Amino acid sequence: RCLDATANVYLFVAALDASGMDGMKQTTPLTITDCPLAPQLYSPEEAERRLREYGITERMPKSLEVALKYVQEDEELRGWVGEELFAQYHRVKDIEIQHFSGMSDEVRRQKFLDYF
Repeated sequence: RCLDATANVYLFVAALDASGMDGMKQTTPLTITDCPLAPQLYSPEEAERRLREYGITERMPKSLEVALKYVQEDEELRGWVGEELFAQYHRVKDIEIQHFSGMSDEVRRQKFLDYF
């Protein structure tokens, strides 16, 4: 998920730092470069073509449920943040999914605008 007002900035920075340190330790090449594009300004096909020039070949998850599925499968990330913190985070996000899934898109949008 992209960093937004709903994110825990401390967890975001910790995960970003941990992934960077792990990449340096394993000498993983950085294949994505700085992207000055706003993909929403292009058709999906054109955006995909242009993003590929910057090494961006995968889309971000379209929902919290899908993002949590990926996180659940990521043993490396779980190791970085620790099992206890990971379990707590996952429980909170599961409750968030339950709470907001019963709302229409408009009501959910308004709630987020009110909260953040």
